[in-house]
Amino acid sequence: MAGGATDPEAERLKGQGNEKLKAGNAREALEIYEKALARLQVKASAGSALSTLSAYLCLNAALACLQLETWEAAETFASRALRSQETSKGYFRRGLARAQMNGLEADAKRDFEFALKLEPKGSTAAVLVQAELAKLLSNSAASGYEAPPGTDPRRAKKFQIANASKQQQGLREVTFAEWEVQEDKVAAANAIASAWRKRLEEASTCPRPEQGAADAQGLSKLLEQLASKVSKPRTTSTELVPDQLALSSEPASAIRGDIGALQLLVPGPFLFDGKSSVDVAFDPLANPTGSFSVECWAVCTAATGHQCLLSSRDQTSGKAGYMFYVEPDGLWSFWVGTGKSWAKLYGSTAVLGKWTHLRGTVDVQSKEARLY
Repeated sequence: MAGGATDPEAERLKGQGNEKLKAGNAREALEIYEKALARLQVKASAGSALSTLSAYLCLNAALACLQLETWEAAETFASRALRSQETSKGYFRRGLARAQMNGLEADAKRDFEFALKLEPKGSTAAVLVQAELAKLLSNSAASGYEAPPGTDPRRAKKFQIANASKQQQGLREVTFAEWEVQEDKVAAANAIASAWRKRLEEASTCPRPEQGAADAQGLSKLLEQLASKVSKPRTTSTELVPDQLALSSEPASAIRGDIGALQLLVPGPFLFDGKSSVDVAFDPLANPTGSFSVECWAVCTAATGHQCLLSSRDQTSGKAGYMFYVEPDGLWSFWVGTGKSWAKLYGSTAVLGKWTHLRGTVDVQSKEARLY
C-alpha cells in the first residue's frame, strides 16, 4: 500500500474479522475489528496506509454493529471512518444508524444525501441509498417531522424554514407538534409585549397635575422642607430602606417605544407576605442617570404598616435610587435619592383590597419629581 508501511498483524485481523462477518457472526467479527483498531491507535503518527486501514476497519465494525442493532456504536464507528476518509459507504452506514436513533432523523437524512452525492447516479449503491432515504422520509412524516396534510401552506413553509435553520446551525430538528408549541409561546409573548406597549402609550398621554400641586414639588424645595421637618415616627430605623427588591426573579425585557425611548418591563403580578421579597439582576434601564418614570399596580390585603413595594437603590454611593412605599399612616409614597438624603412625595391613602396605579417621574433638567 502506498503512502507508508502498514501493519501485517492488523491486516491479518481484518481478514479474520471479514470471514466471521460473512459467516454471520457479527459479535466475534466486531471483537476482532476492535482488536485490530487498538493496534493502530498506538501508531497514530503513521502515514496514510494505516489511516486507510483504520477507516476500513471502522466501516466494517459499523456494519457489524448495524447487524447487532447497537445503533450508537455503529454511528460512532462510521463517524471515525469518515474522519479518516470521506466515503459514500461511511455516510450510508452512519445514516442507517442515525435513522434508528431518536432525534437524529434529520442527521440521517443529511448523511444519505451526502452518500448520494458521492455515488455515481443510477449505480446499485445509489439505488440502495435512495430506497433508505425514501423510507426515512416516510417515517419522518408519520412521526411528525413533516407538516400534516391540510396544513396552511404558509404555516407549513414557516415550519420547513425553521427546521432548515436548525440544520444549518447543527441543531436537532423539531416535530410539527413541538414547533407549534414554540410558536404559541412566541405568539403569547408578543401579545403581552403589545399590551404593554399600548399601556405605556396610554400612560404617556395621561394629563399631568398643574404645576404647584402637592405631588409635583421641586426637589430642591422639597429638600429644604425636609431639612426642618420632623421625621415621622418609625418602628425601627432599618425599616426606612429595605435590603431587597420586591420584584420578580423572572427575566425583565426591554422594548423600544415609538418615540425611541427605552422601557424596562418586569412581569408580574407577585404576592408578598410582608417579609418576603425577590431580587432582579442589575439592569441599566432600571437605574437611569437621566430623567425617567416608573410605575406599578399595587394592592394591600392586610395592615398597611411600613412596607416597600419596589426599590432600586445604590448602597455604595449614599442615598441614591427610587422607591415606592406604604407609609405607617397608610399613605402611598415615592422616594427619590439625591445622594445625601431621600426626597419623599406623599399620595393618597391606601385602601385595603383596592388596586392602585402608582407612577413616579423624575425630571433631571427641571429638578422636579412627581407622584401620580
